[in-house]
Formats: sequence, C-alpha cells, structure tokens
Amino acid sequence: MSISATFRPKARIIHTLGAELIKDSYAAIIELVKNAYDADADLVRIRFADLDKPEKATIKVSDNGHGMSPETVTDVWMIPGTTDKLERSKSPGGRRLLGAKGIGRLAAARLGRFVTLETTDKKKETTTLVIDWSDFSKDLFLDELQFDIETKKTTMSNGTTLAVENIYAEWLEAKSFQVLRKELRKLLSPVRSKKEKFQINLDLSDCGVESLRTHGGEIEPFPVLDYFDYRLSGHVDKDGHAHLTIENGVDSRIPRATLNFEIKLPAHADRCGKIQLDLRVFDRDPESLDDLIRRSDLTDESGKRMGRLEARRLLNELSGVGIYREGFRIRPYGDSGYDWLELDKERVQNPSLRIGSDQIAGYIVIEEERSSGLAEKSSREGLFESRNFAGLIESVRASLATLEEKRFEFRRKTGRGRAAGSVEKFLREVMDFAGLERSIDKSLKEASSPSEARKEIRRILADEFTSKSKELEKIQETVARYEGQVTLGKIVGVLMHEGRKPLKYLGEQAPRIMRWLTHLSKANIIAPKDAIFTKEEIMERLSGLRTETDLLVGLFNRVDPLAVRKRSFTRNTSLVSLAKQAITLFENDIRNQGIDVQGRLVQGVCERHIYCFDQPVRQQHILAWDSKTEKERNQDFSEIRRRRGAC
Repeated sequence: MSISATFRPKARIIHTLGAELIKDSYAAIIELVKNAYDADADLVRIRFADLDKPEKATIKVSDNGHGMSPETVTDVWMIPGTTDKLERSKSPGGRRLLGAKGIGRLAAARLGRFVTLETTDKKKETTTLVIDWSDFSKDLFLDELQFDIETKKTTMSNGTTLAVENIYAEWLEAKSFQVLRKELRKLLSPVRSKKEKFQINLDLSDCGVESLRTHGGEIEPFPVLDYFDYRLSGHVDKDGHAHLTIENGVDSRIPRATLNFEIKLPAHADRCGKIQLDLRVFDRDPESLDDLIRRSDLTDESGKRMGRLEARRLLNELSGVGIYREGFRIRPYGDSGYDWLELDKERVQNPSLRIGSDQIAGYIVIEEERSSGLAEKSSREGLFESRNFAGLIESVRASLATLEEKRFEFRRKTGRGRAAGSVEKFLREVMDFAGLERSIDKSLKEASSPSEARKEIRRILADEFTSKSKELEKIQETVARYEGQVTLGKIVGVLMHEGRKPLKYLGEQAPRIMRWLTHLSKANIIAPKDAIFTKEEIMERLSGLRTETDLLVGLFNRVDPLAVRKRSFTRNTSLVSLAKQAITLFENDIRNQGIDVQGRLVQGVCERHIYCFDQPVRQQHILAWDSKTEKERNQDFSEIRRRRGAC
C-alpha cells in the first residue's frame, strides 16, 4: 500500500526564516534597503520616530521604487521562497537583482511585532497589509492564517513603505546609530558608477531624542584611501589570467609594476568568474606610521595632526577586505577583524614576508551568482563555502603574493621596520646563496644542461660562499664592536638617569645641614663641652661631602655625551660646545699625559666661534684677524652671513 503526502509548514516557520535567521536589527534594515534597490528606487529613507515613547516608537523604511500591484503582493510578496527574482534576474529598470531567496522581506520580523506594508504602483493603486508577527506563534498551519488586504485608488506617488511598530530593540544610544551608519556606509561600494543613482537617507528629525539627531543624514560610502604604502589593483578573468598593477606609495620614484600571469588553482577549488580587486596595504611599524601621517596629513576630530595611536585606531577601523556584488557589500566580508582570507594564519609562518589582516584595506567585486558560482547564504551572513569560494580565496591570495614579494624586497633594501639587533641575521640572509643555487639549477635543468655543467656551477658557488664567509666574519666582528658600544651607551644612559636624582639630593642637603648647624651652634644646642666631636669637625665633613658630590656631578656631566638616547629631531649644534665636552670628558687623561691644550676664540673664521687646537694654524688665524681693519672685519662678517652654511 502506498500513499502520497505533502509538506504543510506550520506558521512558526516564518519566525525561523525571518527573525531567527537574520543576525541582528542592522542586518534586517540592510535587507529592506536591498529590496528597495531591487524595486528600482533611487532613494530609500530609514526613519526613526518617537523613540522616547516605547508605545509609539516606529521604524519606517520607504522608497520611491516602482511599487507593487495587489496581485504582486498576494502572489509574490506573501509567498516565502518565491522564485520570482531568480527567474527575472533583472529589475524592470535593468538592475541586476540582489535578492533571489524570496525571504528578504521577512527580515522585518526581526525589527518589531507589527508591520504595515503600504505600496503604490504606477497605476496609482495603493495596497495596504498589516501583519502581527505574533500570529505566527499560534499552533496553526501556515495556510490557515488569514490577512486582510485593502486596495484603493490614490494620488500618491509610486513606492513602498514598511512601517514597524512595537519595536524590539532599544534605539536610545548613540552607539546604535553609529553602528547602523557604519553598516550602511560599508553596504555601499566605494567605486559605484556615477550613473548609478541610489541614495540612502537616515532620518532622525522626529526621533524624539535631541542628542541622536546629529547621527542622521545622507549615507556616503567609505572613501577609498588615497594614501597607502602599497597598492594592488586590477582583475582576474574567468579563466584565471591575472592583469594586475602594483604601486609603491612610500617612494614615488618607484614606477608602477604591471604583472600578467595565470593563476593555477589547487584540486579543491574551481574558477569563480571574473573578479576585480583593489587592495591597499599599510606597514604598521613606528617609522612607517610616522611617514604615513606626514604624507597624508592625517588629522583628528579637533584638526590636530594624528599621532601613532590615532593612526593605528583609524587603520583598525578601516581594515578588512570587503566583497561586493552589484554595488553592495556582502556581510561580513570587510568587517574589521574578520580574516576570511586567513592572512594572519599565513603571517605567523613568515611575518617578514606576509601581510596581516590589520594591514590591508580594500574590496573585491564578484559577478552575479550564475556566472561566479558564488551563492549567498539565506542568513545573509556570507557566501557558501563551495569550490568556487575556495577558488576566490586562492585567486586573491595568489594575487596578493605578488605584492608581498615586492613589498618584502623594498623593505629589505631600505631597511624599513628592521628591529635593532637583527643586523647579523640580515647579513646571513644576504650571504645565503641557497635560493640562488636552486634557481640556477632549476633554470639549467629546464634548459637541458649537462649534469657536469650544473655540478661545476654549484662548485663555483660553494667556493664563492667560502670566500665571502671570511669577509662576513670580519663584518660581524665590526658589528659586534659597534653593538657593544651601543649597549655600553644604553647602560650609561640608565646610570645617568638613575644617578642624577640621588646626586641632586646630596648636593642640596650638605649646604642645608651646614646652615642648620650654624643656627644650632648659636643657640648652644649642639657640641657640649664633653662631646667627642666639635662643630668645626662636622662642618669639615660636610664640606668634604659637598666637594665629593660636586666631583660626581662633574663626572656625570663628562659622561653624559656617551649616553644613548631615543632619536630626536634635528637641531643646531655648537662646535664649541662639542669641543668643550670632549676636553672635559678626557680632562684627567690629558693632565696625566702632560698634554697642553690651548684654545682661543677666533672671530671672523665663521659666524659661530670655534676652537683652534693646531698651534701654527691658530697663530695664522690670530695674525690674519689682528692685521685687519675694522672695515675689513665687518666685510668678513657680511660675507659669512651671506654664505651661511660653513657651520
């Protein structure tokens, strides 16, 4: 015996497809905005009203699209999972349709309990439908629920409004609207065609909370970052042929590099149609951040130039690689911290070469589902992880790898981002011929060169490496000496920093105690007749303490030039001061060796004064100056001021 049966969904399935499937209120609003786009609207207004009165609070999403006829409402809008958009693929206005699942309208169930649909078509017929989403919680089959629809002739312009009442989420914090604006801005592609007219307006004029009104207004897409350290742009066609351009924003003298090559996919991936990409990369070491701030003249909200901390925060906010289709972003690709390309995983293996997810900002444009095979999930939270999606990831990674190699080579040559203490490692990398040997051997094999010739070349390379290794040892010894001096300088810096405070204390206390002793002595409070010490002895000890403290202070001043400090801005330096510091530093050695250091300030040699230690030269300078008249000396000064640059 066999029977036939049909599926009869319960009414609560609408909750599953709507409120439970959509991630949050922001995603629900975005779905309604996409529906307005599919309706050929060029303006969609999201209006919040009476948020300070929960019983009256409403959210209205209105558009000026073509609207819906009564038949479209009953036969399309009210049929979950309809294939209408899938079959049409394009709107009456020629737009490629964003929705194809037939459930996007159910996103309104995520916003509030009551929804009023009011739509007017071009025939001036207005259709109104009121839905109470709580009805879908009843123990009924879906086809047992009945809804009243009103239709009437009006003079209203065509368009559709979805009004949500008894809203679930509280929209009383500025943060909620900051997130909403950010999501709407990211929704729009930064490279939309100028011919494409689609405007989103966030209307908070009647929201009921004065402090929130400033967050309203027209929504603009995030701008493409004009300033970058490196940029990769171009496209990969449907057959995997990449046509890319690499730019270096750090050094404008480096010309653009154009690359054309074929991307071969692994066995687990398939082609995903044509993709366009524009990726901008930023180095985040202190030196690179300072350079970026200077080049871009980045400023904060107060108009002051940004510091490193603010620049890092900005890059954190804008970082991410978004995926766009038909001018709209597919969530969550492009969200900060969402590393769908797994860049951080690759970077851990080779941090010098690979780029992290917080270093890149950009977008990828994919074709519609039929051409690309990239299907969007019903939850509107990403694409299905299919073979085509794997092909997309592999294509982007292969493209990005070309930029990573160029970037690595540039940073290696210029020493950017190199940490102190890595010089020896860098020298070893320079002297490593293994990569060169493999490349040569591979090329010779491809050229069918005899094995004996390849062996001879390997022997020559080995001999060259042995020869260079001896030179490398000498360089390493020199570097080690310099590093030792730097380490000593750092130690001196610490001693100077930590020692000045106790020295200052000692220097101040000795004379202070001497004054106290004088006052106590006058009052006959100290040093009685039978004391084992006298006032004079105490004063003598204090005087000695003061003298020795002064000697320590002098020693600190002499050693001060040897201390290593953080690199500062350039400044004018007096040669006289440098000479005096050097003489002071080696004062004892000069005295012990019987060296006679003589100096005289010789005017007229340059605008600033200098020391002249060479006796014959010093005498020549003095005689030449003394023999001149006052007029000649003034002429000399005028000439020196004109040239300015000798010192």
